Amino acid sequence: GVGARGEGAYSLEVPAEGEDAAALEAREAARARVLRLDMRSLDLSLWGAFDLTLELTFGEDAIQPLFSGGCWAGTVLWPASLWLCEHLRDLPGQGVQGATVIELGAGLGLPAMTASLLGATTVYATEQDPLPALLERNIAANFDKLARDARPTVTTFDWEEPGAELESTVFDFILVSDCVYQELYGDSWRALARCIRSLSRPGVTRTFNSIERRKQDGVDDFL
Repeated sequence: GVGARGEGAYSLEVPAEGEDAAALEAREAARARVLRLDMRSLDLSLWGAFDLTLELTFGEDAIQPLFSGGCWAGTVLWPASLWLCEHLRDLPGQGVQGATVIELGAGLGLPAMTASLLGATTVYATEQDPLPALLERNIAANFDKLARDARPTVTTFDWEEPGAELESTVFDFILVSDCVYQELYGDSWRALARCIRSLSRPGVTRTFNSIERRKQDGVDDFL
């Protein structure tokens, strides 16, 4: 699909033929809030032959904070997150197997989930309020379906104040996808850069930052 939800290999449920008006309305409502991602189309064999289900909306009490800034972007599956998943899959050697991983600005959490399924020992999927609740539901729904106990830990996380627990953790990998876009997020890339620096350990931590370039995106300043 192409548009507000970015461009990627995914499909949405569509109404079946012969449905009455009520059933059609219910399915149309589901289309607006649930994304079903065919992981086989991404050649991510670790997911197996099933559709990953990603809920895209919040409860009514979260509507105001969601649209008061750039948080809505965390309910979209952006191409950069798909590219990052493929990059993790293609890492040489053991890749992320046995690693400690953190995803910053995780949004729907696909890279964090992929890292877990690739064998990372500890994975943190971090976001700002009100996104962690949605992130938690998506991780639980898909890992319960897979019957996998090892799954990402969802943490509310402020780039300006990472917190002592995470700052003291030695991360092997820091994952970031499409978190730098000045027109939407302003100069929050400055806090992101400081956060990455504070979480990194020389000679240990590798940061993968997947970005879709746009006009006046601020990426050059970030780099």
